[in-house]
Amino acid sequence: MAWGSELLIPARDKTTGVVDNTSDLVELQPANQAYDTGAVTLTQRTIDDYVWGMDSDLLDDDTHYKLYKNGSYTGIFIPAPNSYPALGE
Repeated sequence: MAWGSELLIPARDKTTGVVDNTSDLVELQPANQAYDTGAVTLTQRTIDDYVWGMDSDLLDDDTHYKLYKNGSYTGIFIPAPNSYPALGE
């Protein structure tokens, strides 16, 4: 079972905590590959434009992902749903 459509990522200004609705390139990068090999681009949601997500379930259950914003790693790591325990790369 692939996943992805349930994943929603809110964007906030890291200094003020205020929601950030700027247009950015937001991507999920497989943690076991160099950026931007296999990167999946997220889109802004139409109801809340500070929330990023995807419409499809194309993320692999066994792959960990790193969140990139405008080509830079944000430090956010999303563990694979099938890893137990989800400890990292």
